[in-house]
Amino acid sequence: MQEQNPIIKVWMIGAMNRYGNTVIGEAKMKRHGMQAYVDAFAALGFDVEIKKSINRDGYKCKLKGWGTTSLRAAKMDTYIVSVKGKENYDQ
Repeated sequence: MQEQNPIIKVWMIGAMNRYGNTVIGEAKMKRHGMQAYVDAFAALGFDVEIKKSINRDGYKCKLKGWGTTSLRAAKMDTYIVSVKGKENYDQ
């Protein structure tokens, strides 16, 4: 499946189809903006709403030398993208 919009990843579409929601990290939301995501999902046939998650405990991947990464605790926002009118649970 070829992506129709570079900001929407294939796994996000799969999560929307299966669960009715997906997540977007703070850095990507700041980079593209909320309206860009609403428009991109609309182009794929999803009428969505985006809310900031109340949980700010997360982990950030930090690139170290030689291409290795490490996880570190970070306080960062996560945004929940939900299909309007659909419960956010696996049914």
